Amino acid sequence: MENFDKNIIVLSLILVSTFYLFYRTLFHAKKLTTFQQHNRWQLIYKQGLILAFILALSYGYDYVLKNYLYQFFMNLFQLQISQNTFVLYGFGLVAVLIFLLNLKLSSYIKLKDERVVNIEQEATFANFKPVKREVKPIRFYSHYFNGISLERSPKDYTIQNVKLNINLSDIQKFKTAQEQKELKINDFYRRLIDYINSKSKIFEYQKIEDYEIQNCKNMFELKILIYNRFNNLTKKQYFASVSQLFQIANSDETEFLAFLRDSQHFKFSSISIKHAVLFLKMGVIK
Repeated sequence: MENFDKNIIVLSLILVSTFYLFYRTLFHAKKLTTFQQHNRWQLIYKQGLILAFILALSYGYDYVLKNYLYQFFMNLFQLQISQNTFVLYGFGLVAVLIFLLNLKLSSYIKLKDERVVNIEQEATFANFKPVKREVKPIRFYSHYFNGISLERSPKDYTIQNVKLNINLSDIQKFKTAQEQKELKINDFYRRLIDYINSKSKIFEYQKIEDYEIQNCKNMFELKILIYNRFNNLTKKQYFASVSQLFQIANSDETEFLAFLRDSQHFKFSSISIKHAVLFLKMGVIK
């Protein structure tokens, strides 16, 4: 009876301490959104299930040790130790086994992570090296991120409004700058055209012919030609591998490639927003 009362007291203290820690974790930061509180409740619920399972397993193991294994080992090895000492040895043995199992699993996972896997496969883009670039301060790349503004609710931080930070005059300047660029097929555009032509051959779509490239007066017309052919491909297929060309693209080419990538699902990022708005205004995107 005394042992039973002692166990009840210990269990009660553990549960009260655990509940206090959980309660403090959930309500210590009062400026939580409903979504954050829901996530914390889910975490507490899972922790509670794990704790209940461990307690039930411990009490079950304690019962088996005292009522079955203790007398069995005493008769088998003719030992003279108290029941509490035997229970302590039993839990210690389980702790050592769990520790060794954890070391074994950790070493196995680490070995899996660090193993060298040689894979031979056909790559869409092979045998080219990324262009070395000088790392500049973030302000030089700010135009990548200023295309979209999100207005969020101060209460629950949900998106209430989306604003495009681009006006028609900016688009006209961008169009003029694109039209003033002379036609020049560099390594990026050559590989992009070869990529589209290779996919067109597989899926039996119209390829980009050399005479069509020669008929382009500037880089803007070439971009329209590339987009039209790429758009034919992506009506029923999604080509994520085109993103590999980001490795050799400059700033303008990066924006155009992002536009091609985003046009496959018609959700344009801030990087591709200028090309998207311009192509919409010109009627290229229908």
